[in-house]
Amino acid sequence: MAVYRYQAFDKAGKEISGVLEADTDRRVRQQLRDKGLTPLQVALSGKSSSKSSKQHRELFSSISLSELALITRELANLISAALPIDEALTAVSEQISKVKVRNKIVLVRAKVLEGYSFAKALGEYPKDFSKVYRSTVAAGEESGHLDTVLNRLADHTEQQVELRHKIQQALIYPAIMTSVSLLIVTFLLAVVVPSMVEVFSDFNRQLPLATRILLAVSDGVRDYGIYIAVFIAALSFGWKMLLKKDAFKYSVHRFNLRLPVIGKNLRIVNTARFCRTLGILSSAGVTVLDAMRISASLVSNMPMREAIESATQKVQEGVAISLALKQTGYFLPITIHFIANGEKSGFLSEMLQRAAEHQEQHVKRVISASLTLFEPILILLMGCIVLFIVLAILLPMFDMTQLI
Repeated sequence: MAVYRYQAFDKAGKEISGVLEADTDRRVRQQLRDKGLTPLQVALSGKSSSKSSKQHRELFSSISLSELALITRELANLISAALPIDEALTAVSEQISKVKVRNKIVLVRAKVLEGYSFAKALGEYPKDFSKVYRSTVAAGEESGHLDTVLNRLADHTEQQVELRHKIQQALIYPAIMTSVSLLIVTFLLAVVVPSMVEVFSDFNRQLPLATRILLAVSDGVRDYGIYIAVFIAALSFGWKMLLKKDAFKYSVHRFNLRLPVIGKNLRIVNTARFCRTLGILSSAGVTVLDAMRISASLVSNMPMREAIESATQKVQEGVAISLALKQTGYFLPITIHFIANGEKSGFLSEMLQRAAEHQEQHVKRVISASLTLFEPILILLMGCIVLFIVLAILLPMFDMTQLI
């Protein structure tokens, strides 16, 4: 059977789109009519027209990390129950309520039915299924342990989702506080302060320094606020454009590694990601060199990625993994210790997972401590700003009282 992409009207007259499997386009139209839909256009998947550009973009929207975790876990459970991969994909697609995600799974299943391996079918959508994901699936297919591999991938993806949710939840309160604080200060400087200090304009004596500073800042915000906002936006855009140049990006990444606290945590985050990925790929049966190359590609910091790629070359020449990684200077001593023990004991993948967990726990503690400190610091900063504004307004009043 082939996969057809369709556009149709529902009973309410709303235009919808999706994919269906059938032998012919005529059969697809019949299926749509059976569902109470009025067919508008039916075409083989991959063939698009200018009229369906919007639906085409919707059909190929990316799968989120949480959706990928759910799909992977369901596939692992179904394949563990000895269900063929095509039937497992069908079952998973039927459980998905989001149309764009369901359509993607149906298209993957169609590739499998055409004779593609599951990993190659996933390779048609690299934005949704990463190189690590596809390589791990390929290794699972080759070894005959696809269910075990998918379970590990599901564990890994769920951990990423959980960490992301924790960070997002922890950032909600500070983000709201920061936004409200900025709005309050801007309102005070642009509206309240000028009207309150206007009474001192006819004051013969020179205003206090704090009042003059406050008036200058207030006038700047009121007169040049738009220009400042445009300048910040232009600066942000220019920075993003510069970061697209590898030479500049490399320099920025190298500078970040040298920062006192940030640099250390950047190293830990990237080495944890490397160890986690290397452990998953190794346990799936991917060769060490291929696993190291794939894992290195996930390291976001360019100098670190370059150093790990150099270490991979040394491993190919016969150097031990732990020694080659130690020479990069980016891995913590305890991480190197874990890896060395794994090489000696023959349980490298397990030791890599432990090393990754140890580093990830450190990152979680740092994030938690940083967010805990951020709240009182923000409150203290806002208190200082408000105190300065109040004093700048009250000081001229005290001078007027003395004159009277």
